[in-house]
Amino acid sequence: MKRKLEQIENDKNASDKVKKASLVRNFDEILKLGLATCHENISIVHSSTTSEAFRLNLLNLTKVNMKKMYKVSKGVKWSESEKYKELFSKRSRLLIYFDEVHKDIVNGFAHFRFEMDIDNDPLRPILYLYELQIQKTAQRKGIGNKIVHLLITLGKALEMEKIMLTSLKINENANTFYKNFGFELDPSTPSKWGIEVGYEILSYPLTK
Repeated sequence: MKRKLEQIENDKNASDKVKKASLVRNFDEILKLGLATCHENISIVHSSTTSEAFRLNLLNLTKVNMKKMYKVSKGVKWSESEKYKELFSKRSRLLIYFDEVHKDIVNGFAHFRFEMDIDNDPLRPILYLYELQIQKTAQRKGIGNKIVHLLITLGKALEMEKIMLTSLKINENANTFYKNFGFELDPSTPSKWGIEVGYEILSYPLTK
């Protein structure tokens, strides 16, 4: 009974942290947390504040980078309409990295959400990185590093316990990138349960 009460309390605390984090609506509010990683060309916005033209731009970037890899990866399916819904869900947050010279050009973006790790007992508050997409012409310039560093800082400031993401096995560049950052196979990843699919679930602890 005591353990049950403790678990309920832990789950409530995790839920409260996710709700608190979800109240962050834009980069100005994040600055109030005292983060020292602000850049003039970076914006963090709620998906609902973006225009349709801007949304289609992000969707097309994701399509160019990912569609071919989806088609040859077991256990995933590319659907433009489903990807649109995922990217611009009411729970989605977007970190946009604009070009430093041409301020209207998006060089890269991250799509993330604050969620509960339902595969963990007790439940844990996490930042789930759904997408990290960089324009082909802007790759290998440190943009991905800056975005992930900011997400790590953000996750820690908002008391998330880890960052999680899904990475396609065929995407060797991405897997090497995350490995170099310190991401490891999450206990929930299918391969640890003997399930053979074309992706892995990676995670990075924020409570070291």
